[in-house]
Amino acid sequence: MEAWEIDLSGYASVKSFAARIATLPRVDALVANASIATNDREVFEGHESTITINVISTMLLVLLLLPTMRGLGLALF
Repeated sequence: MEAWEIDLSGYASVKSFAARIATLPRVDALVANASIATNDREVFEGHESTITINVISTMLLVLLLLPTMRGLGLALF
């Protein structure tokens, strides 16, 4: 098992992470469960921080990894 850093507040980090995953010989699992809760209002990538991290970047990662996972013949639920 390896742990890789990803910054869900920036789309470039998400894209870089997905590109790195695409180089692996296999992917056994994807747990796309990230979230933040904050009282501070911050803007990342033009959207409020919780929307960027909890929704947009998480879904972007899933969509970017979908071709890689389909190519490996994995069942996606």
